[in-house]
Amino acid sequence: MPSPDTTLLFLQLPQLDNDVSVAPENVPLAAHYLAYSLSRTPMAARTQCRVAPPNTDTMDDRTLVNWIVRQQPDLLVGTLYLWNIERFLHIAGQVRRKRPRTTIMVGGPEVARNHPFLFESDAIDAAASGEGEIVFPLMVDAWQHHRTTSCNTVAWRRGHRWVWGHTPPPPVHLPDILPPANGRLNRPDSNGMAYLETTRGCPLRCTFCSYAHQRRSRSAIGPEAVIQRIRILHQRGAREIRFIDPTFNSNPHFDAILDAILQFNRTKSVRFFAEIRADTITTRQAHLLKKANFTDLEVGVQSRSPRVLRAIQRPSRIQPLLTGIRRMVRQHIHLTVDLMAGLPGQTPADIRADLEWAYRIPDTQVQFLHTLLIPGTQLREQRTSLKLQAADRPPYRVYATPLLSQDSLEQAEMFARTRGGNLPDSPARKLVAYRLPDRFPESVRFRPAPPPVPFPGHTNRRAILIRGKDLFSRRARIAQWISRAITQEPHILCQFVVCPEQEEPLDLFDGMIRQIRNHEPHWLDRLSTDPEHRLVARRVMVLLPEKFRPSRSWRRAVTDLLEASCY
Repeated sequence: MPSPDTTLLFLQLPQLDNDVSVAPENVPLAAHYLAYSLSRTPMAARTQCRVAPPNTDTMDDRTLVNWIVRQQPDLLVGTLYLWNIERFLHIAGQVRRKRPRTTIMVGGPEVARNHPFLFESDAIDAAASGEGEIVFPLMVDAWQHHRTTSCNTVAWRRGHRWVWGHTPPPPVHLPDILPPANGRLNRPDSNGMAYLETTRGCPLRCTFCSYAHQRRSRSAIGPEAVIQRIRILHQRGAREIRFIDPTFNSNPHFDAILDAILQFNRTKSVRFFAEIRADTITTRQAHLLKKANFTDLEVGVQSRSPRVLRAIQRPSRIQPLLTGIRRMVRQHIHLTVDLMAGLPGQTPADIRADLEWAYRIPDTQVQFLHTLLIPGTQLREQRTSLKLQAADRPPYRVYATPLLSQDSLEQAEMFARTRGGNLPDSPARKLVAYRLPDRFPESVRFRPAPPPVPFPGHTNRRAILIRGKDLFSRRARIAQWISRAITQEPHILCQFVVCPEQEEPLDLFDGMIRQIRNHEPHWLDRLSTDPEHRLVARRVMVLLPEKFRPSRSWRRAVTDLLEASCY
């Protein structure tokens, strides 16, 4: 068999977090869809598609860049999200320097014409916004023939400028572009989790979301196709299936799908999750959802204020929404209720009333979300007229509006945490202990010499162990190691773990924290809504050696210092 003319590598970088208790979740669905679309074209015979394997999810940037270069891809295709765009652009730049002949294309939710920094990168050759299943094969074909596409959702870099097409791409019809149910890619991950799409498109036109503004129409698959996919996923080991439709019950076959799932899942061997529009849920549908074993449903409420809902173009009739929620609560279905802060027209009293109401709903988790000015959304375009103050880097969080000061939004966050009793973003269970339950598996040992180049380590979550006596006298060297660790790998997570053999001065830990704060905040620190602005991605911890018995006052003082600075 002749070798392919083009080797194509799909890369979707994971969302990093501090939680060491569960395996990271990063299913490259976009890669599977695009590879299938390409396989149905004449280019399939001369194009080899590869998807970055799961072990790349744990690699640091240097290791990942070297791995990519060894694969020698002709075309590197990245899926960009809020959490990975900055890291991908950094990696793409390194790949471009080491292998200039690799062409780099990107797509995903972060690609939009008005993006604040994506098109400043000289590492990207082409970018596609919106759905890619139809335009991606056109892009690959155009690239192979040294030309560009005419689609108005695709941009090509020409020197220092970007050129967009002028022709709308053909509409995407979901039944035509779904990879086959019995295909090798339709399978659960190693945790038994699988994903299933039944509807493309959303009936809502929320101004804070780009999804419905990129696609006006909807298309769906019916109950027979849904059950066929569920049956195959179950046979392949799926224990939980998450419907990724923006609104599961917007599928025109919703009732028939529930009936079919109930017939298939009478033994409840599979759990299901979906996002639901509560204002259209009937009593019968709530009953079927329970019987079919939908163990968790997410309901986007955002606000109960008709004034605010009208401002973001959501349905403003509150009573049907409350009725739908009550119907699901009566069936004892666990709900996740989404509420937002920082919306136009919203007041502190609105937020507090919404939170008080949500926390009174039985068996319900409240997800308190801050408004984000995501590129490509109507709300971002209205930023100036609405006088919304927001960050220019991901996650683009709104930090003040004409009716909500930064202080009032931080107070709302504090109230949500106090009232709900749960803390987001995986806070450290212990920062000073003989055993640190949140310590990362990879360890790098500090040496009293200048930090090596490249900095040791291979994973994107690592602990730097700083052992010894009189560490305070080596504080300048420790600061060098901290700086080198961050500057060489700015997008990974680091723990700077002090293992003292004596009671070190508090100034040692204070100096380490200052050194960390001297660097640009990590994306995870910008994502954090912690009102105390503590460090999330780069934390200082103390691992007490077994034979070291510090005084209670010293241990308390160090714990207080670190808990005030590290999340």
